[in-house]
Amino acid sequence: MESDDEESPRTFKCYQDEIESSSPPRPALTYVWEISVHLFYTFLTDWTMPITRPINFFLTCIFYPASISIILLTGFGLRIINHFGLLDNINFYDNNKWGGYNGDKLKKIRENGMTVLKSPVPNPPQPIPFNIDLVETLLFFSAIVYYRGNPNYNKMSDTTKSTIKKHRNHAEKRINEIIRPWGIKFHSFGELKSTENIFAGLFWSQEKNFIVVSFKGTSPPVFNDYITDFLFNRVDARSFVFGMMHQGFYYSLFTDYDDLLKRCTANCLIDVILKKVEKWNNTTPVNIWVTGHSLGGSLAQAFYARLIKIQSSLKKIVVRDAIVFGSPALGDFDFASSFHGILNLELNEHRTLWRIIDDNDIVARVPPRHLLNRFRQYVTKEDVLDYYTIGNEMQFFQDGRKPEGPTNPTANQKNQISDVFTILMKLITFKPIIDHAPERYFKAIEKSRHYFNTESDKLDY
Repeated sequence: MESDDEESPRTFKCYQDEIESSSPPRPALTYVWEISVHLFYTFLTDWTMPITRPINFFLTCIFYPASISIILLTGFGLRIINHFGLLDNINFYDNNKWGGYNGDKLKKIRENGMTVLKSPVPNPPQPIPFNIDLVETLLFFSAIVYYRGNPNYNKMSDTTKSTIKKHRNHAEKRINEIIRPWGIKFHSFGELKSTENIFAGLFWSQEKNFIVVSFKGTSPPVFNDYITDFLFNRVDARSFVFGMMHQGFYYSLFTDYDDLLKRCTANCLIDVILKKVEKWNNTTPVNIWVTGHSLGGSLAQAFYARLIKIQSSLKKIVVRDAIVFGSPALGDFDFASSFHGILNLELNEHRTLWRIIDDNDIVARVPPRHLLNRFRQYVTKEDVLDYYTIGNEMQFFQDGRKPEGPTNPTANQKNQISDVFTILMKLITFKPIIDHAPERYFKAIEKSRHYFNTESDKLDY
């Protein structure tokens, strides 16, 4: 029996109970200001850059002005699109038919995936094989969490607590209606300072002994999500995770812009999980899985890194795998190497972070990185292209050819010049953008199913 059957939908709170009503911020101007300040101090403190680091100087002069232009154009375009409600009815998941498959097929995938979610850690501990049903089940969770409450929220300026709860609870109620036949439940988690949609959610089952933490990605109508994506300056993240980390992702999880003394979002979410597990009082440790798509995939990786770093203090839970889809790079070389160093401390490591890429998805190839491995030994920590991915990468293709992977991101970054150039050339067809959709990921993964051994669901590499 689930212990919270009569519990009404709610949003877990992390910040203050009362929200001050104020005029809405102007994020585009804030972004332009932050980028401008960054460029000013970059050139002020390294005025020899044009001579000593000409490539970095050239790329800095290209990427930052380009990002400002893109943000301003995106903001203008979204005002028009949202005014006419062109994105109000966008749906990232359909329980009855998705990716060309009917409800019975989707149900079978979920049942198989749930079997893995509730399975205990192998004895002796070892990574579970790459399981395609588990991957697709977590993709379902990553897509469902996009669901928005009232589409009119992006036209509102009312940020009172009652209004925020009303719209979040509407979204949470709808998500629970979708997953109720699955035998699991959902609770949303969001910052109460915004009427915008769910930040993350917990899909859970006490009976099956698991919690899946799913982070929402970039919602097409939500301008603030694009601001987060494009804040690709790196900041020192060692207080919570490792190395230097993408500024937008870091501030989303670990630091509040207004008050550094407030408890960070990631730690609040961990508190929510631990309190729920304590309430369950299960006899075996609860499995914790992490997932997300797009922006949500990067936040999921950062949250997973936080769990890995503080694992010794986590009681009654066992951190399992993270599987993310179409996620941008997260941090620099120090971040990636430190993450893998901790993940490999134990001889019999049972956890894996999988980065899933769909064919031409351009989002999985940003922020910009050096395209040739030969350049990497000469890259400084301040270099604009000092970005690395983490985890094991698996790439699927829309034409059904054999998936590629896994690769070690700190040893072999796959974004070679030919690959990126090909993707950019295809932008005119919008395929690199279309391939970013969760449903396209599902189609590509399903087309590869016959490459997997039916007994172990494991490709022979």
